[in-house]
Formats: sequence, structure tokens, C-alpha cells
Amino acid sequence: MLGGILLILIVHTELFKCDTALQRTRRAAVPFNAIRWPNNVIPFIIDKVYFKTHELRDLEAAMKTWNDETCVRFRAYRRGDKQWIRITDGDSCFSQYVGYSGRGGEQRLTLSKNGCRFYGLCLHELGHVIGLDHEHVRSDRDEHLQVNLAGVPRDLWAFFSRRTKDQLKTYDSPYDLQSVMHYGASSLSLFADKTPIDVKDPNMRHVLRDVYIKETSFWDARAVNLHYQCQEECQSARPSCDFPGYVDKFCKCQQPAEFSRRRCVDVHGTPECRNLAEKLECYRNASFMSINCRKTCGFCYKDKLSEIEKPPKQDCKDRHENCAAWSKEGQCTKASSYMKLMCPESCGLCQGTDNSAEEGGSECVDHYVYPSDCEAWAKQGLCEANKLWMYYNCAKSCGRCSNSKGPQNEPVSDTCQVGDPANGCPRYSSQCRSLAIYRRCPNVCKNCGPCADAMRNCETLKKYGYCATYPASTIPQCRKTCGACV
Repeated sequence: MLGGILLILIVHTELFKCDTALQRTRRAAVPFNAIRWPNNVIPFIIDKVYFKTHELRDLEAAMKTWNDETCVRFRAYRRGDKQWIRITDGDSCFSQYVGYSGRGGEQRLTLSKNGCRFYGLCLHELGHVIGLDHEHVRSDRDEHLQVNLAGVPRDLWAFFSRRTKDQLKTYDSPYDLQSVMHYGASSLSLFADKTPIDVKDPNMRHVLRDVYIKETSFWDARAVNLHYQCQEECQSARPSCDFPGYVDKFCKCQQPAEFSRRRCVDVHGTPECRNLAEKLECYRNASFMSINCRKTCGFCYKDKLSEIEKPPKQDCKDRHENCAAWSKEGQCTKASSYMKLMCPESCGLCQGTDNSAEEGGSECVDHYVYPSDCEAWAKQGLCEANKLWMYYNCAKSCGRCSNSKGPQNEPVSDTCQVGDPANGCPRYSSQCRSLAIYRRCPNVCKNCGPCADAMRNCETLKKYGYCATYPASTIPQCRKTCGACV
């Protein structure tokens, strides 16, 4: 009964490693050295053999959003195209370049089946292809965020490195917590009570959502329109357009309020969307709902932050007409996780079931909106299989806090000694392709000895993203360049 629920688990925060080979810098703002795609056209080839039908649907919807809101045009590859992107499977969410490489030929965008195939994440990665950087690396981010990397593996600290004013073009835009290019609070954290990113204003915590349920913001679209000079495609008289508006390719002045109103809709119709939301589909089928029911689910961009509502607490009530009958059949015990979620009233669970901690608190709880799902996933061993997502979102079920001494603790470094197997490294021998494990367990992963490269073309391999995309074959040969040395 829980098969459909597992979709949400592939939002594995380790897969937010989406840095590119543009000078190997971190990338809504636009890097000054990001090159525009010729004629604003981005041809693409999709290795469809790796994608399911609904995944292709979500990817195509993300392309349509960028096509509709900007003058950039994603279209299928045609014979004679001199530059294009190939969208394929891989180990991560990874855009080889920020913007166009500048030298023609193919550049790759990998969307791992284990975490990247959501509408919001497709928007995010395609944003990198267009030329957008991460919002949370802006020079003014410390005015809005508290960044604490205590729960982030040192190997991943660079993904939070703040940029200087002369490295990013912000086009006079304010800091945008709603940007699809902004990480969520728990991205890349190993601990339930240590979120790398927190907003300084506690009343705004609910604004900082995870990328997979985000929508393109006005400021994202504005940055692309200005960077690609989309107003030049306007063939008639340009309208007057006061700041912060911009003139789009249709000669219309776009302003935040109108942008929000136009895009915050339920494509499937409000009655149907409310029915789906009542069945908990907003989070359990987030990608579909982000596209078709974003108004009902509260996944919209809002021009006024005061209009963004906090996620409602789930009422303790039955959500299926057969709950009473199932309860009499003993399903509250036989299918306890499903029944706790869908039929709590019939199972007598509507008192003392509140799992939530005080907002912003550090209590070890299941932060995911449906805790009973966490319990089921933990029993299936997914705390280890999807640790970086599960450790935070299902912390209670996984027994995971910063002071936890359970079996889910990260292995300590074996410091190139055989050491005591209790340090955990032997259990991680099959995960040496992970750079974090490769560094923490050098003896088990055969990462000992002088910090040197065994090949002369390591810089080239790193430039093309091989350290992250093909770690199993690249890191052992390029330990120094890939940053794998202990």
C-alpha cells in the first residue's frame, strides 16, 4: 500500500551537487563570465531510455516554463546544430557549465533517477544551463541568512561559499528566498538538528522551501530576461515599465504582482486539486502537484511574503471512505503505517499524535510532513540508502541527532590504519564512490599514500566534471585534483 509513497524519497539532498565546470566556480544571479546561448536557443537531446514517462513530462513542463517566461528557447536537437545539451542519467544533479560553454559541441546535464526528477529540480538545473547561479551565494546573503556548516561534510562546504559583488550580476534584484535557485534549509546536512541555512527572521522560515516544490520566481525570470536582452525581440513599441518590471518578448511589462497572479493557478481546476490535496498528494506526489495544483498546494511564487502561508498542520481525521471497515478488519495492525496516515480516527490515534517540534527548534523529530511514512521507510532500510535526506527529514525514525550513538552515525576516519572495525568504515566499503566516504575511510577505500595524481590530464577531467560525475574511475587516479586526499 505504500509503493506510491516512496516517490518522495528520491529527493536525496546529496544530489543537490549541481556545480559546473565554468572555471569550476559555484553558480537568481548570473555570473559575470556566464555566456549566453547563441540566438537564445538551447537544443537538447534526451536519453529517453533512462527516463519514465512521468519524468519526461516533468522535464518538459520545466522547459516550457522557461520558454514561456523568457526568450530562451529549449527545443529538440536538429541536424546542423553546432551546440546542444544532452540530458541523461548520472550520479547527481549536474550541469556541466553555467550557461553556454562558448566552444560548441555537446555539454551534459545529468538528472539522476535517485533524486533529480522533480519539476522544481528540473527548473533549477535548467536554470544553471541558462546561466543562473545559486541565490544563496550572493554577496548580501548574510544579511538574510545564518549559515552554519557544522552538520555539512567538509567536502561540501564549497557549495555554500559566498560570492563577491564583482562575481555576480544581480540586476538590482532583492535577495530572493523564493528563488528556484535557492537551497532549502536542510540541504546537504547530515544531522536533524543542524540545518546549514536558516533565515534570520524566524517569521520567514516557512518561506524557505525545498527546491523540489518550488516554482520559478519573478526575480528568476527577470534575471534571465535582462541577461538575454529579451526586450530586443519586441517588434512593436515598448510599453512604459517602471522598476522592478521588465519588458518581455511579447512587448508586455511584467511586474511581480501580475506575474504571481498569472502563474499561481490550478491547471487541473480547484475542485479536483482540493480533492487531491485532501488525499495528501501535495507532498506525496509533489512533482505532479507542483505543475497542476500549485495554488491549492501553496507552491506558488508570491510577490508579497506576507501572502505565503505556513504549511497547515494535518487534521487528525480519516481520509478514505473505507477507513471504518478496514479498522474492523484489523488493518490498523496489519497495515499500521498506511492506516496511521489515512485512517487515524478509525484507529483511535487522534490524541497525542503531534510530532512537531517548536518551529526552529532542535528536537529530534521527523520533520517530513507525514511522519508515518518515515516509520515505514526506516523499517525498509532507507535511512542508510537515502541517508542525507532521511537523516534530517526522518530523524526520529532513523534515530538520528548530532549526539546520536546509533548505527546510523557517520563513520569516523580510519586514518589509513586498519583500526577498530567499530569505527564504521568497513560497513561503508561499497560506498567508496562517494567523495565524503572516500576521504573519511581512506584505508577501506584505498585512499592512502602521498597526495598526488596518477594521471597528467586530471585538471582536464575535473574541468569537465568527471570528479563528480564518474567518481569511481576518476578519483583514484586524480586524488589531488579531485580533492580526495585526507
